[in-house]
Amino acid sequence: MKTIKKIALLTVTALFLLTASCSSNKKDENPCVDGENITLVASAYSDAYQAYYTNASSENCAALKSAGNDYIDLLKSMLDCTQASELQTLRDAITETETALNNAC
Repeated sequence: MKTIKKIALLTVTALFLLTASCSSNKKDENPCVDGENITLVASAYSDAYQAYYTNASSENCAALKSAGNDYIDLLKSMLDCTQASELQTLRDAITETETALNNAC
């Protein structure tokens, strides 16, 4: 349960920092400005994580890995549009998510 809380906190923190740090011009096709997609991908990962730890089935594990990889891909795509002062937080979120997925199932 401690891991779920950590992932949830990490997700909320990353969402806040990333949506606050990037521009709001959607014409650029910049992943940092698509707040709706950021929210959807982060929520899908959080939901999959919770589902797996509620019911550790192979299907929930596969869903967790898929949603987690989507979340990692999204975070990595945001490295180029995140303010320098928040890059380390983003890198930490990527590393912690990769570690959580490697240890999950």
